[in-house]
Amino acid sequence: MYAKHLYECGLYDDAAEWLNVFLTLFRQEHLDKLYMYAKHLYECGLYDDAAEWLNVFLTLNPLTSKDDLSSLWGKLAAEILTKNWEFAMEDLRSLKKAIDNKYINMTQHSIRLKARLIHWSLFVFFNHPEGRDNIINNFLYQPEYLNIIQTTCPHILRYLTAAVIFIKDARKCGRVLKDLIKVIKQVSYSYKDPITEFVEYLHGSFDLSTAKKKLKECEPVLVNDFFLEGCFDKFMAYAYFLIHETFQHHHERIINRTRKEQQNEYRREVLIQGQKQNRMEKSTTTALMSFRDTVNNQRNNGTFVSATFLDLSKALGTAAHEKLINVLSDLNPSEHTIAWYQSYLSGRQQAFQWQKDPSPLLPVTLGTPQGSILGPYFVCFY
Repeated sequence: MYAKHLYECGLYDDAAEWLNVFLTLFRQEHLDKLYMYAKHLYECGLYDDAAEWLNVFLTLNPLTSKDDLSSLWGKLAAEILTKNWEFAMEDLRSLKKAIDNKYINMTQHSIRLKARLIHWSLFVFFNHPEGRDNIINNFLYQPEYLNIIQTTCPHILRYLTAAVIFIKDARKCGRVLKDLIKVIKQVSYSYKDPITEFVEYLHGSFDLSTAKKKLKECEPVLVNDFFLEGCFDKFMAYAYFLIHETFQHHHERIINRTRKEQQNEYRREVLIQGQKQNRMEKSTTTALMSFRDTVNNQRNNGTFVSATFLDLSKALGTAAHEKLINVLSDLNPSEHTIAWYQSYLSGRQQAFQWQKDPSPLLPVTLGTPQGSILGPYFVCFY
């Protein structure tokens, strides 16, 4: 207590000196008595005092001691029972680190310890403000613990699923759900739960009607679950939001697929077999060769040949930009598409040069950029 008093008074050198003396005189039997005293306080229900004395014991006791894990378990339990969730989160990290360092190889004893840690962690993860993110990072994305969940305690997937549903970022939630659904499908032969089935039908098979039925089945599960009972309203709100986001995303995919099919069909209709411009391995030279071959074949067959020629040399240079944008707007594209077309056509200037005298730059309000892929399309729209 004297060393502690010196530390609180800011006399750090004196406090360090007295603590050094204390550690020199303190023997192992004293540590054992300290551990037994903290355990006695815990058994008497004095959890605050037990947590405080266990903290002293862990400060003085090396982690190689036989009582290191039991003292960590005791302190974690004391902090949980007193609802000190910040300290409980720190104790949970310390205990997990100690178990991971002490039991590198997977044995039956280490599997039991880690399964026990997984279950105890639910008290912390569903009460600490950052707990739900930690349960995802610690168990879903750590293969060793995920393997234990799949083989020993698959019911933990219920809480992992709830934690994922509570993610506010829709994109992050979608990414994590993909990984979680893979795990759920792997253990579906041995474990099924309305909460896990809800996300499986919603995000796995996009069966919205069945997902809504499973969400209805989730209500009694949430009400009777110790850890999820207090999250009922939040869970239902986030679940309905997830349904909306999934429906919107799926609907957009269908629209984009339909739009792409329509565009491909339009290209097939516009880019007929005989068109040579803007097509791979085609040119005006191949167009002339094709025309010549057609005329020669017809003449060789004794067929009368006539041709009509249309001068479209000015077609790409006479389309008014403003009128072209109005025509494109009538096709009901998105606002971003119209803005992109306007940006593509606007801000262009041109000039010419006679000998060494250039003309001033003038804005271009007619025509489409020559040699461009969009040029022929704009002419067709125009």
